[in-house]
Amino acid sequence: MKPIWKFRLFRPAHLRVCRRISVASLAAQFLQLASPPLLSGTSKAPTSDQISSAERAAAIAPFRSDLKADYAAALTGQTLKSE
Repeated sequence: MKPIWKFRLFRPAHLRVCRRISVASLAAQFLQLASPPLLSGTSKAPTSDQISSAERAAAIAPFRSDLKADYAAALTGQTLKSE
């Protein structure tokens, strides 16, 4: 088999994978409301909407570490500010 035929057979599978990753990343970006605020002595705990939004975005696009970090920061803020 010539190399061009190998490429032509591989290209549709590669395009499907890239399309799924792009759509998942775009959907997660739109579902994410906002990044949770950084913790300080006067900041408020993240709301349940912010936490659920961050969790949903991290679940849709598990390959994006920034969304996982936002979810972890929201959970940390809730834990530290809870009584």
